[in-house]
Amino acid sequence: MEILDKLNKQQLNAVTAGNGPILVVAGPGSGKTRVLTQRIAYLIAVEGVRPWQILAVTFTNKAAKEMGERVKRLLPDQATEGIMLGTFHSVCARILRRESEYLPIGSNFVIFDTDDQERIVKAVIRELNINEKLYRPPSVHAAISRAKNELIGPNEYPTTTYRDEIVKRVYLEYQKRLIASNAVDFDDLLVYTARLLEDNPTVRDKYAQRFRHVLVDEFQDTNLAQYALVSQLASFHKNIFVVGDPDQCVPPGTLIQTPNGQKNIETIKRGDEVIAASGRGSTMAARVSHLGRRAFKGELVKVTTCTGFTIKFTPNHIVFARLGLKPGLHYVYLMYRKDKGYRIGIASHARSNGVSPEPKIGLQVRRNQENADKVWILKVCKDRNEAHYWETFYSTTYGIPTIVFHVRGRRMRMSQEYIDKLFNEIDTDTNASQLMTDLGMDLQYPHYMPQGTFRNIVNLRYFGDGRCTEASPWHAHRVDLWSSDPHLAEQLKAFGYNPRIRSRNNWRIGINRLQYDGIQEVAQKLSEFANDAEINIGAFLVGKGNSPLAQRFNLMPASHLH
Repeated sequence: MEILDKLNKQQLNAVTAGNGPILVVAGPGSGKTRVLTQRIAYLIAVEGVRPWQILAVTFTNKAAKEMGERVKRLLPDQATEGIMLGTFHSVCARILRRESEYLPIGSNFVIFDTDDQERIVKAVIRELNINEKLYRPPSVHAAISRAKNELIGPNEYPTTTYRDEIVKRVYLEYQKRLIASNAVDFDDLLVYTARLLEDNPTVRDKYAQRFRHVLVDEFQDTNLAQYALVSQLASFHKNIFVVGDPDQCVPPGTLIQTPNGQKNIETIKRGDEVIAASGRGSTMAARVSHLGRRAFKGELVKVTTCTGFTIKFTPNHIVFARLGLKPGLHYVYLMYRKDKGYRIGIASHARSNGVSPEPKIGLQVRRNQENADKVWILKVCKDRNEAHYWETFYSTTYGIPTIVFHVRGRRMRMSQEYIDKLFNEIDTDTNASQLMTDLGMDLQYPHYMPQGTFRNIVNLRYFGDGRCTEASPWHAHRVDLWSSDPHLAEQLKAFGYNPRIRSRNNWRIGINRLQYDGIQEVAQKLSEFANDAEINIGAFLVGKGNSPLAQRFNLMPASHLH
C-alpha cells in the first residue's frame, strides 16, 4: 500500500496502531511528523474515517501548511476536504467564532498581536502610576502570558510578593480593556476555548463526538491550556494520537555551577539557584522552576573540550556550535535547494573562495556556488579518499544524486535539462528524510544556512543585544529580517512593522525582547508575514566584544556534532 511505503517497522506500528490513546516518543529526525500525516491518510483511506471527524493540531502555521500538503500528496483532493488541521490558535479561533454566545466578546472579535498587547500593558502601567523602569511592560506582559498558559485568570493570580501584587493589578485592567475592545490576545484563544469546553458540557460533547480522532504534533511543547484543550476534545472517543521528542537530558553526576559551588544535577531542587548564561560571556544566578527525570536507553553523546572538560548529553539535547576551519579535513554533506531537492557532495574543510587570500570554510563556499538553501554535515573525513567512499555509500544506499544543482557555465557531462529531469524524477525528499533518520539527525537543524538579503530569512539571535542594564539584567534577544523585496516591505508596513532602508535596495526590521517566549512569538509572527520565511536560530552565549568567540553559535541537537 502506497500510504505505508518506506516506513520502517516502528513507524509502521505507529501509523497502523488501533484506537485509544497513543503516545509516539522518538528523537529529532526520526520521522514523527511523517508518522502523524501518514496516520491521517491511513485513517481515511483504510479505516474509513471521514475527514471532518479528524482534528490535527501543531504549533506553527508553517508546520500546519506542510502537514496539510503531505496529507494531500497521499490522498485525492476530495478525500481530505473537511479535516480541521491547523495551529492551536487557529483551531481555537474557529471554535470561538462559532460559539461566541458563551463568551464575553462577540464573534467578530479581533486578535491583538504582541505589540498591541504590550501597548495596552504600558498604558495601564502609566495610568496606575506604576514605576515603568522597575516594572517594564514586556516583563509584566510576559508574567500575564505565563499565567494564562497555566489557566490562571486575573482574579486567581497568586500574590506572594509585592511584584505579584503589581502584576495582578495590571492583569485585571488589561483584561477589562481587551473585552471592552472586543479583542483577545493569543493566549486568550486557548484559555477561552479550554474554559468553554470545560464549563459547557453541551458544547464539549458536540465537538468531542464530532472528532473521532485527535492528533497532536510536537506534544512535548504543550502547556497546561493546550493540554486541557486536547483532553476535552478527545474526551468522548478517547482516540488521541500524539507525537513528541523525549526530554533533553544530561545524566546523573553532571556538575551544575551554583552560587555556592558545584552540585550534582540530581541534588538540585525546585527553587534552588544555579548559575545560568546571560549572554555575551556573562552569567547570573537564576532560580530553577521545573525539574524532570526519565529513563534513557541508548548511547549518550560525549563531548571533550580542548581544556579537558567532558559533558554527556542525550542525542536530542540542544547545544550550540559552529563550523570549524581545519585544513586537510573534508566534509561529506547533504545539500538542499527548494527548486531541486537534495544532493550529496564533498567539500574541503578549508579552501579559497577565489577572492580573499584567507581560507574560507569549504561548506560555505560550496553552498554559495550551488546557491543552495541549507546544508547538513553527514561525515567529517581525514582525507578525500575516505570522503569519496562515504559520498558513494550514502548516495547509493539512499538514492540521492551527487550531481550539482546547476551547470552555471561549466563544462559537464550532463546538461541542465537532464539535471532538472533527474531531480524531478527522484523523490529526494523522502530519501533524505530516511537518511537523516538512520543517522539520528534532524532536518530542522542545518549546519549552515545563508543569511543574505537575496532570500527572506528571519534571524533569531538569543542574547543578540549587546547592551545589558540593571533593568535588563541579561542581554535581550533579537530578531532581524533583511530583505531586498520592496513588495514585502510594503506588506510588512501594512502589518505595523517599520522596515528601515539600509541602502538603495536593502532594508531591515529589527526587534528586541527581554523574554525568551516573547522573542519566539515575534520571530514566528514575522516569519508568517514574510510568507513563511525560514527562521535561522543562533545564540551569543560566550565571548565579549571583538573576541573570536563572540560570534554567533547555531543551536542544534548534540547528535549533529562532529
